[in-house]
Amino acid sequence: KFCGAFFLCGSDNESSVGSEPLMKQDFEKAKALMKEAGYNGEKIVVLQPTDRAQYNAMTMVTIQMLRKAGLNVDVQAMDWGTVLSRRANKGNPYETGYHLFHTTHGGPSTANPVSNTWFNSRCEKANPGWACDMELDKLVEDWSRESDRAKRKVILDRIQARAYETVPYVPIGQYTQPIAVRSNISGVLITNVPVYWNIE
Repeated sequence: KFCGAFFLCGSDNESSVGSEPLMKQDFEKAKALMKEAGYNGEKIVVLQPTDRAQYNAMTMVTIQMLRKAGLNVDVQAMDWGTVLSRRANKGNPYETGYHLFHTTHGGPSTANPVSNTWFNSRCEKANPGWACDMELDKLVEDWSRESDRAKRKVILDRIQARAYETVPYVPIGQYTQPIAVRSNISGVLITNVPVYWNIE
């Protein structure tokens, strides 16, 4: 079950602080918040990678939810390679940029505020989307320098709360990627990314 944590449900760094609005769908409230923000039916450009099953599925669900919230969604279907190129572009969303795309990140590094690359909020040095919140970055630094476990938990909850205010990305869930290996293959290492050594 998804818990709303930026640093993985079930990890030592799990926290649900600040996630309450994400955990309960309220489309009428979403419509009201968009209106309050000045949204007036402009197109929201969503990149849909059609050749990556998990990203395509996430995107289709998100498109449906955005439309239920009253947004005018412009779905732009393309292969994953094109998404990778397009997501690095800071141009006008209606020409060469975008508003939204989906991606994933492997478990062990995601579970740590320092190594979770999508959590990086260093403005121009951040990943595509360019999250920019130096206060959040400072909290992560404070967490990394603290050795007392109880104090780290307090800082982690502050990180999580701040992240739900500034939103470096939206955690929408987590899953385990199944793998299969033929019976005549041995030495496959269980890691969060594929490695091609030790195999016979």
